[in-house]
Amino acid sequence: MVADPIRYSSTPIADYTLLPESGADTKQVLSELLGADAEEYCRLRDLNVVS
Repeated sequence: MVADPIRYSSTPIADYTLLPESGADTKQVLSELLGADAEEYCRLRDLNVVS
């Protein structure tokens, strides 16, 4: 885990969370924002376009 590089004396950061893994939301973004179905996602994954 990496600490915030900026220190705020009046507003300390109380919640340190890990970043999501790279590509963790790819399937959701493709389906909800771009209208791709599961078949299209699998095709893109098989072509190594997405992970």
